[in-house]
Amino acid sequence: MPATVQTVIGARIDRLAPADKEVLQVGATIGREFPLPVLAEVTRAHAPNLSDILGRLLEVELIENVPGETGQERFAFRHPLIQEVAYAMQLRSRRVELHAAVARALERFHHNQLSEYADPIAHHFEAAKDYGPAAAYTARAAAWIGTTNSRLAMKAWVKVRLLLQSLPHAPETDRLRMHASGQIVSLGWREGMSAEEAAPFHTEALDMARQLKDSVSEMLILAGYGRVMACTGSADEYVGQVLHAIEVCEDPSIRTILHVFLCQAYGYAGKLREALAAGETALKQVSSIEESHEAQLGFNVERWVESLYARLLVRTGSFDLARENIAKLVASESGHPDPAVLFIPHHAGVEMAWLTRDEKLADLHSQRIEEIASRNNTPYVAVYASVCRGLASSLAGDHVAAIQKLESAIRLAREAFAGLEYESDMLAFRAEIHLRSNSLTAAFGAAEQGIAVARERQARLAECRSTLVLAQIVSTDRLRYPQYQLSELLARARYLIEETGAQPYESLFPVVQSAAASCGQEA
Repeated sequence: MPATVQTVIGARIDRLAPADKEVLQVGATIGREFPLPVLAEVTRAHAPNLSDILGRLLEVELIENVPGETGQERFAFRHPLIQEVAYAMQLRSRRVELHAAVARALERFHHNQLSEYADPIAHHFEAAKDYGPAAAYTARAAAWIGTTNSRLAMKAWVKVRLLLQSLPHAPETDRLRMHASGQIVSLGWREGMSAEEAAPFHTEALDMARQLKDSVSEMLILAGYGRVMACTGSADEYVGQVLHAIEVCEDPSIRTILHVFLCQAYGYAGKLREALAAGETALKQVSSIEESHEAQLGFNVERWVESLYARLLVRTGSFDLARENIAKLVASESGHPDPAVLFIPHHAGVEMAWLTRDEKLADLHSQRIEEIASRNNTPYVAVYASVCRGLASSLAGDHVAAIQKLESAIRLAREAFAGLEYESDMLAFRAEIHLRSNSLTAAFGAAEQGIAVARERQARLAECRSTLVLAQIVSTDRLRYPQYQLSELLARARYLIEETGAQPYESLFPVVQSAAASCGQEA
């Protein structure tokens, strides 16, 4: 701030009586606003006539009354600069002492809402150089905000690790270190963390879990890292990680959670029957999940598996049952704020609209995903929102806008490392839209790219769809594409349909089906 402004404000504060000045400085330490009970507790030994002092500070317009949420009287500085100057005029040692007192006072004042107010309490403990409680409250704040904003939660978990660096190793702090690193990995796949970036956090968390002999956390850490790997590596590796975790896990609650991970992993790999089976196992045993285990994930596991299951029903062609499940999930979504789970039923609705060519259904669900993405500003959901809006545009006949949305989604996914597990599907959609708009050259290139990425990720459903596009194109002009044999493409597509259980996708390509009947003898 300009020196002249600071000087003027400082002079006003210096003219106060010593007791008035001290109360003002305590208030400045608490924050821009300060509840009367907290101020009273911290100043108890210094301001017996607190009411009179506050009256004088109001009279000279350094502070003002503000409405309190709980009926408790609150005050605020008339201008942020007043707080800043009053705070800076204190000795550093005095500030440290006051921050410690404020932290304890806030704990007592917000004893029924500690999770909601954990962040300011953590701030005061950190300013008091009491890093143990600061880390613990930052972790509590991360868990609280993680249900609605994974980006802020991830930043908070990173802060937990930084706060713990100055503390010696001990079971309690090591457990918090493990939990923080594990949560960074768990949230990282939503926020664009690559497997390479996640590796050191995964290694630290896993080492700590094994040192602490915490098999529950070890299983969740293994599964969480597998999910990160699926975004930039192989879906089959994710499946393998989870299967191994299930094999060695003896805890029924964790085994159920791991079956939800397995449902997701098989879904990424395009093994839809296996994914449905894993989802059914989890749904049957969902009541065995302990609250403490679910809290480590940060969202409702039953809601997650129900949403995944609804999407699998769409992809396997069980449309009537899928509609019923999607409607049930949408009707109850107000109680489930996590955006990365909240969007899944709507995504299932858009995919069903694509398979059934239902323009209105696609528009309805794609709009809802856009609302979720805009409200939470999460790259992961933003990728899916752009894809779904593109599919709705294509069904409405605007293929140019659809391609632009798909390309925007692919670009965002690659730049932000978010939603990359869906990249091969996005490429397949792009190929299908080019084909629908009769842009065969563009469709051909997109299908080839989609197949290459799908094989690298071992995403069978996406490979199947891009292969069907390629076969459709080749069937229209075999001489133009001599490098491909239609019979081989059709055989590969039929093999993938059988392996994935994704029969409804074949119905999108009637020309390919008719070609299959007439080219059985092709060399």
